[in-house]
Amino acid sequence: MTNHIAPETRQFLERLLEETHGNKIPVALKEEMLADLNPRLENDLITSLIHALPHEYSDEFDRLMETNPEPQKVNEFFLSHIPNAKKVISSTLTEFYNLYLSAKK
Repeated sequence: MTNHIAPETRQFLERLLEETHGNKIPVALKEEMLADLNPRLENDLITSLIHALPHEYSDEFDRLMETNPEPQKVNEFFLSHIPNAKKVISSTLTEFYNLYLSAKK
């Protein structure tokens, strides 16, 4: 069910679940939670990166997306066309993490 989650994303989400729930989550429930959180995180990341994409690359991005590219190709596009892409990603991860933690308190 969650084998399509990138290893670094899975590690981030597992750390998030452990921080909020400890190690007491049954494996099946944990996998279900990972499967639920992954698309939310991906959507947040894509939205943030699209907003950070300089306008002059919008058409090129649209053309790329029309080809139904592999996620790695999209990541490469963002990293090569957004000067501060890593900062955008880091900020988005921090916001996601903090939002999840605050919702669970």
